[in-house]
Amino acid sequence: MRVLITGAAGGVGKYLIEKLTPGVEVVAYDVVEGAPTPGVKWVQGDILDLDNLVKSAQGCQAIIHLAAIPVYFPERNVDFGRINILGTQVVFEAAVRAKVKRVVYASSICADSFIFWSERRIPKYFPVDEDYCDMPDDMYGLSKLVNELTAKAYADRYGLELTGLRLATIWLPNHGPTDEWLGELFLEEMDNNLEYLDLRWQYVDVRDVVQAIYLSLQHKTELGIVNVGAADCPGGDWRVWVSDIYPDITEFRNIGKYLKDPSLPLWSIEKLSDHTGYKPEHSWKEYPVFVKGLESYLARRDKN
Repeated sequence: MRVLITGAAGGVGKYLIEKLTPGVEVVAYDVVEGAPTPGVKWVQGDILDLDNLVKSAQGCQAIIHLAAIPVYFPERNVDFGRINILGTQVVFEAAVRAKVKRVVYASSICADSFIFWSERRIPKYFPVDEDYCDMPDDMYGLSKLVNELTAKAYADRYGLELTGLRLATIWLPNHGPTDEWLGELFLEEMDNNLEYLDLRWQYVDVRDVVQAIYLSLQHKTELGIVNVGAADCPGGDWRVWVSDIYPDITEFRNIGKYLKDPSLPLWSIEKLSDHTGYKPEHSWKEYPVFVKGLESYLARRDKN
């Protein structure tokens, strides 16, 4: 099997290449060239270079599209349209022209409007499944929502087999930037920070993201939109986050099941698990910085 990966030099790309090689021939596409790896052909190019992408995709059975600005930066609002939205359409168009039927692409929890809120909202319901829909008010989240709509149009028009992975917030092990923001997550001044409170109740380890991509790649049909997250709730008890962040939520589905097992994730992964056997293997417990921060938060909470 031959697969084109865009954004291959990024954090997810590194782990994905390790998973796919040497059994899969990888064409790794990025604006920077990654480390030489057996079975990997690196192609340096811009995500908007349609001709280069079509050439790179020749002979591939699938494209995995990861290239994007990965998080919201207000100063890059215009770039989200250029790189995230147009760049994704260029990838879909390259797939059509190179006659590659299967495309697995990275969407985000932000497509459902979570994280980066400018004013407080009450979620429509928990747990959040793939039917959930709300309009983001930041350009990163909007770019991911637009990409899902673009994917639907290309699937309907050209018969592409498209799977969009709505990724929870990705954590990388032994990764300085991940540890840095996990360390800031439970500072007292963050307790009422609307932009970042949603980072406390959902997550996914990068190695489980790779599992989801691999299973989506191997599945007999496309999956449409699927949530990708952890098997448990950060801290092991969803009731903490609902009571602390969203005590006024009006609907909680499958409440009996969730009360029986408080560790269940608020970001539902049932669809992906049911279709592919996806079973996350990594937990928040493997991240000492998060564990320490959570302990300090719970102590502060109990004191107040």
